[in-house]
Amino acid sequence: MLGIMIIDMQEKWRKEIPEYLITKQIELIYFAKKNHLPIFTLEYINCEKTIQELSSILELVENMYLPKYCDDGFRIIQNPRTKQYHTDVITNPEEDYECYKNKLLIQSLNYKKITSIITTGIRKACCYFNTSYGAINEGFKVITSEELTDCKGIHTQTYRDKFQNHHDTLDELLANINI
Repeated sequence: MLGIMIIDMQEKWRKEIPEYLITKQIELIYFAKKNHLPIFTLEYINCEKTIQELSSILELVENMYLPKYCDDGFRIIQNPRTKQYHTDVITNPEEDYECYKNKLLIQSLNYKKITSIITTGIRKACCYFNTSYGAINEGFKVITSEELTDCKGIHTQTYRDKFQNHHDTLDELLANINI
């Protein structure tokens, strides 16, 4: 089954989010509603809620908000002694951190029998890429589009190489979806 994953579209980064991306995501949300597809919205911990433009529409569809603990939403990196999460920069490299799977996210996808994920979000060079790649590492098929990220044209060839289903436009992506 196909699912949609919205990555880091939070108020903290509102000024960095291009309007075209919000427009395309709204179009994708209505596509999900029409086709009864579940949406999984990842919110980076301690970084405010999903922007109002999306959250108000997400109320209309089957959506699950899930915490994201590091750039790769499929991983959790934590200091076992302090129980603090590593999110951006490890301030003391001598501290030990453990990396383990984000079981809540993986179980949520498996519960819905998701095998393919359309990913969309900001921070194409780090969070978006790492979470999409994390999905592949967990055995999910990832479907992407230049119009579903915040940096059109950046790293496009890398995306074509890593993600076998990378499209230039959302229309192209949707035309190639088998539901």
